[in-house]
Amino acid sequence: METRVLTVNQVKLYFATFNNMKGHTEGAEIKMVSFDKQRLVDRIESLVVPMYKDIGDSNFTTDHTFKKFYQKGSKLEWYNLIDTSKPQDHYGHGIGEDWADLDNLESIKRDPGWEFIHE
Repeated sequence: METRVLTVNQVKLYFATFNNMKGHTEGAEIKMVSFDKQRLVDRIESLVVPMYKDIGDSNFTTDHTFKKFYQKGSKLEWYNLIDTSKPQDHYGHGIGEDWADLDNLESIKRDPGWEFIHE
């Protein structure tokens, strides 16, 4: 875990931002966070499956056929595939990094909106 000291202690975090296939192209949601970029990549890649089709409702239509690439039932099932080998795209989809206040770490770990990948 990398840390730095400014006026507060901070911890470096890596996060994976995905696009929900039911929404707008530019939509972006953080779904996974980790101290370690490789662990984050490994977790994402462990959920990738061969493309399959599923029918569901989107923000725009009903009974739409979606092409899915993540394991059915996983937190990523309804999200578009990201390329973990490239930087975030112009919409912010992909893997990014940032510093967070160490005082906020426990609430970041417990946030139900994403999966925190532990060391």
